[in-house]
Amino acid sequence: MTLEQVKDSHPEVLFYKVPRQPGSDLFYFKSYLPDKQRILGFDQYGNPLNTAQVQPDQLESQFSMISNT
Repeated sequence: MTLEQVKDSHPEVLFYKVPRQPGSDLFYFKSYLPDKQRILGFDQYGNPLNTAQVQPDQLESQFSMISNT
């Protein structure tokens, strides 16, 4: 299945990585859906939050890469 096919069949699960600011190690995930802003976020227990209510500047939406080196 190609990315375009996935976008067409399951657009609600597609997010892309956005840096919080240039050069930052932190980023958030924003939805490809054009209807309204949807940001991926999780509460302190790892439960997903409503993507329409999460803002990019909230702690719940911050991600970073972890390296094992």
